[in-house]
Amino acid sequence: MNALNPLHAVKGIGEKREKCFNEKGIFTLLDLLFFFPRAFKDYSKEITILESLENIGLCPVAVETKPTIAYFGRRRNLVRCKVSDGETQAILQFFNMPFMVRNMEKGDTVYLYGQAKKKDDKIIFSNPGFEKKTDWLGKYPFVPGYPEVPGVSGRMIMKTVATVLEALKNEPDYTSDEFLQAFGLPSLSNARQALHFPQTMEENRAALKRFSIEELLVFLCLLTEQIGIRRKSAVKLEVSEAQKATFFEALAFAPTSAQARVTQEITQDFASGVMTNRLIQGDVGCGKTAVAFYAMYINLINGYQSVMMAPTEVLARQHYAKAVELFAGLGGRCALITGSDTTAMRREKLAQIAKGEVDLVFGTHALIYGDIAYKRLNLAITDEQHRFGVSQRAKLSFDGNLNMLVMSATPIPRTLALVLYSGMDVSVIDEMPVGRKPVETHIVRENKRKDMYGFVKDIVKKGEQAYVVCPLIDGDSDMRSVEDTAVELTEVFGLSKVAVMHGRLSADEKQALMQDFSNKKIEVLVATTVIEVGVDVPNAVVMVVENAERFGLSTLHQLRGRVGRGQQQAYCFLVSEHRNDRLEILKNETDGLKIAEKDLQLRGPGQFLGVNQHGITDFYMNKLVQDMSTLKLAQDIFARMRAGEFADEYHMARRMAEKKYEKLLKDIALN
Repeated sequence: MNALNPLHAVKGIGEKREKCFNEKGIFTLLDLLFFFPRAFKDYSKEITILESLENIGLCPVAVETKPTIAYFGRRRNLVRCKVSDGETQAILQFFNMPFMVRNMEKGDTVYLYGQAKKKDDKIIFSNPGFEKKTDWLGKYPFVPGYPEVPGVSGRMIMKTVATVLEALKNEPDYTSDEFLQAFGLPSLSNARQALHFPQTMEENRAALKRFSIEELLVFLCLLTEQIGIRRKSAVKLEVSEAQKATFFEALAFAPTSAQARVTQEITQDFASGVMTNRLIQGDVGCGKTAVAFYAMYINLINGYQSVMMAPTEVLARQHYAKAVELFAGLGGRCALITGSDTTAMRREKLAQIAKGEVDLVFGTHALIYGDIAYKRLNLAITDEQHRFGVSQRAKLSFDGNLNMLVMSATPIPRTLALVLYSGMDVSVIDEMPVGRKPVETHIVRENKRKDMYGFVKDIVKKGEQAYVVCPLIDGDSDMRSVEDTAVELTEVFGLSKVAVMHGRLSADEKQALMQDFSNKKIEVLVATTVIEVGVDVPNAVVMVVENAERFGLSTLHQLRGRVGRGQQQAYCFLVSEHRNDRLEILKNETDGLKIAEKDLQLRGPGQFLGVNQHGITDFYMNKLVQDMSTLKLAQDIFARMRAGEFADEYHMARRMAEKKYEKLLKDIALN
């Protein structure tokens, strides 16, 4: 028996049950083994009734009274009895579960899993997990809970999975012991067991890591062998130590060790003679732009042009202004191309670019439309790339004939996939500038609005500034608008220097507002998400986001990143009356990489073969890219395999890629 056998090959899986699994997309034993538990119940330790008021755990109790049932109309009922752990008594109750009357007798010992509540002087368990002494109680410290399969109970799914694991326990591993030991991965049998019935959650994570890496290796084989995506040769670019020193002196600040590491990786890329395709991953404010300017500098001193595309004109202008200042003493000539350029202005700039009179080009999506000709273009950089659509990002690749750098602070799930999809290398800037403090994040309910505005007023009195972001510009709605909020701040709370900024303003108006805000002529800037990316005003220390539940996780993290860019403590207030998982994530986490991983768990990694931004992946492993370190490890392993190590595993991965994607490749086009 092997993992590709149909489900009915295992004793106990009849036609009816097999059909239920088939409707869920589960046809083979392997499909079932990759039907992951959505959660685990921790049966590893027992707790008392009193402890269950604060914690969730396995609580053994004795049934002290015969269960009774009370009916409330035709469809409602309540089963009740008293239970005790020998020291404390509690009431056990089940709503609309009449069969529980038959599951307990006075004197039975049962195991409850759930949190108790205290009401008056009584402790009550309502609809807790319920177990009698079973085969898995004590055997499995972490009991799986599976997604729903109509027609099959969760307990039956668990039994079926256990049966399949037993049937396949002696199936030989297709990976050598040397390979597993080299990368600290569990054996096939142990990994399959730990996916469903781990002895520790560390075992479960190790199993997920093994199968994630396997799928990544198969997909990398697909890219490099089946489709022929290979790195093209490129001109070698050299930079001397003296030239490096000149650049960093012009920066006027010392790079962090993380920035120094990533600039060295870029230096090696350009010196290799192989086309660069690198993702620069780093949290908001970590200094990705300085690293990008370093890459542009290398192209400059070697006689080549560079282009950088930003998603908004405000950010494009900001990059341009910083570049003009930095490259003035380095011999770099800069140009800015935006949608607000007049026809004559654009024509003049394009002529200069085509003649090679411009070395560094900055702009918005206007860079990818129209007839722009470069004389010696060699590097394209996309900043805050999560704001661009899939097709827009593809256009900036200029048919794949350029060195490419992609910068991202909070990658959307598709971005993690694109690291593989485009064969990208990964650089992580995991260090913030010295003295930077984490932004304090709070969720604010409507009844605390007055207190929050009082805090904002105190901040302004100290000479610091604040942003207030709203989802609407104006109009009647249950959502807050920029116009109404600005009036409220001015009239009700007595703030005099309040300004509004939104997408209906012209580029010049927005630029003038940002200049006034930077010059402290504006105390509070009330805006839409036009200020989401790249805006850098160190004196702004408060970010208020109205109707925060309306914004995506990436947007919220980017908005929060607009404050905390100086040495002062900064604050972010997420105003919402709705409980929302994204808001809780933002409240408890400031690390952009970890936020991206949690976003991945919420939304899925998107399709690798297609253009869908989010949703169902093509892979068994719905947690395929668990984190950037797993992805990086898979890339390192793949590089070693292609270099000649672990030849058997390499050929096996190639065969798996050919078999898995044979039909799929006939129907899709990679973009």
